[in-house]
Amino acid sequence: DDKLLFLITDGKPCCSSSGTNTDPCPLKDDLDNLGVTVIVVAVGTFDQGPIQCLVRNAQDRIITIADLDQDQFDAVEATIAEITCPENLVVPPEPLTCAEAQRYCKEVVGTQLATIRTVDDRTEAIGVLNAAGESEGWIGLYSD
Repeated sequence: DDKLLFLITDGKPCCSSSGTNTDPCPLKDDLDNLGVTVIVVAVGTFDQGPIQCLVRNAQDRIITIADLDQDQFDAVEATIAEITCPENLVVPPEPLTCAEAQRYCKEVVGTQLATIRTVDDRTEAIGVLNAAGESEGWIGLYSD
C-alpha cells in the first residue's frame, strides 16, 4: 500500500501541547521505515531549512507556492480530504483493536481510519457511534 504524508505549512513553527516548538525531523526515520512518502506544500516565503529533513528521499517533495488566502487554503484542504477520507463513517459489527480497525477499514471499507479535523467532524463521529450503541472508536492517528 502506498502511504503519503501531505503537509501544508507557512513555515511558522507548530507547537506541542506544552507550548514548545516541535521539530518534525525526528519523525522522518519512522516515516521512512513505514514507507511513507512526504509531500510538503510550502506557502509563502520562509526559510525551508527546518523542513528539508522531511524530503531526503527521491520520492519526497517540497512544493513552494507564493501564497494562499483562507478561501484558497480551505479549498485545498477540502480537496485533499475528499480524495483521502471516507465520506461516511462506518462502525464495525464488533469491538476491534486499533490494528484490527485499520485492517477492517482497508479491507472492508477501502479507506483509512476516520480523520477528525473540525467540530462538525467530531459531531458526526459521535452521532455515528451513538447510533451504533458505542461509546468509543478509533480514529486515524496511527498509520500501518
